[in-house]
Amino acid sequence: MNEGMVLERDAARDLAELEHDIEVFACYWERRKERFLDEVWEEFSLRVQPRAICDAGSLPHDIAFMNVAMTEWFLFERAYQDGLTPLEFYVEHGLEGIAGDTADRLRQVARTQLFSRFAICEKDVASGRVVLEDTRSRRRYDVYDPRLCEVPSWLKGVIAERIALVDGGWQMVGHVRLYDRAAPRPVTSETPGEVHEGDVAQMAFLAHMGFYLRLLRDTIGMHGWYRGETRVVGKC
Repeated sequence: MNEGMVLERDAARDLAELEHDIEVFACYWERRKERFLDEVWEEFSLRVQPRAICDAGSLPHDIAFMNVAMTEWFLFERAYQDGLTPLEFYVEHGLEGIAGDTADRLRQVARTQLFSRFAICEKDVASGRVVLEDTRSRRRYDVYDPRLCEVPSWLKGVIAERIALVDGGWQMVGHVRLYDRAAPRPVTSETPGEVHEGDVAQMAFLAHMGFYLRLLRDTIGMHGWYRGETRVVGKC
């Protein structure tokens, strides 16, 4: 077995372990959702105004994606207690007795995870690796993301997703992807997810929301600037 195959196998194993860690952590909160679901949903719907709950023609896929998007926001970004997100709270309090490698991996995710729009620069299907350039910071990331590499139509354009640095390698850690086939362009006030000049009356409100919610508002929101122009896809 050559070195490339060994590295690919190790990366796949590491990703599988991390995905299992995140699934267990997410299930912990799922079992307790009655404590916070109403409040979280009210806040999410106010900010994003998802058209899936207002449009009688919404498909089950639209509703499912909306729920996944809200869950990802809650787990990774929304403050839960003492200023900590559910992920940070889960790790710092050692919930369900997590320790060792699992705790270390999740702590790395909590510290390094970010959601942004990335230009797809290079893909290597054989290794499952892709070079992504953050359209907002211009920083490049070498990411292990075999799913992105496998989709032929995701050759160029921009992909929005959540990545994190774990054990020295960047990996996709969320379940939300928004693909835009348009060529990457310099970020302006009209770019998806940014605070638009036309929204000046809500400037403070939108700035406080953060990039992830603003992008959802733009793409799946009832009055989103880019509704219908960005393809919404889930992590398969």
